[in-house]
Amino acid sequence: MSTAGSAGRVRVLRGTLVAALTTGVALASHVAGGGSGPGWLGVAAPWALSLWLSTLLAGRRV
Repeated sequence: MSTAGSAGRVRVLRGTLVAALTTGVALASHVAGGGSGPGWLGVAAPWALSLWLSTLLAGRRV
């Protein structure tokens, strides 16, 4: 396995973990604030956007 391939997998793994965590926190905050739980699209769309952005930023210095 090449170093670049390994680094890419780590980036995707970090992005996935961060996306799941941020989506979970947002969902919990929404429900704790008295809102109703969203449908599957209300969870999947923010998770997908968060996954894309988190994977893009993983491993970069900001």
